[in-house]
Amino acid sequence: MSGLLPINVTWWLLDAAYLTVGWTIGLSYTREILLFVARVLPTLLLSTFVLLGMCALAGVLLVVLIHVDPLTAYLATTRAAWTPSRSSRSAAAATSRSCWRFRCCAYLQS
Repeated sequence: MSGLLPINVTWWLLDAAYLTVGWTIGLSYTREILLFVARVLPTLLLSTFVLLGMCALAGVLLVVLIHVDPLTAYLATTRAAWTPSRSSRSAAAATSRSCWRFRCCAYLQS
């Protein structure tokens, strides 16, 4: 459904909208919310680094066990490989990801 109705907004109106939303959200913080964020931040950071470590380990296992080149293993185990982003919406990138997934599935089935 993307691209059916292109909407162009001037830069100053978009900046004003972002500023308004940011101020509205920022000014609604209370002391209790900030204390809660401070309390859960170490857990959040730890879980983020654990996830990054698991991705790195998966990449190393791909290199060691399946003999995939390190760049391909890195790209296969990063977040951008799991969810589409603006930069990866091109047909070439989609084809590349599909080929990589096909090669992995074919290898695992043999």
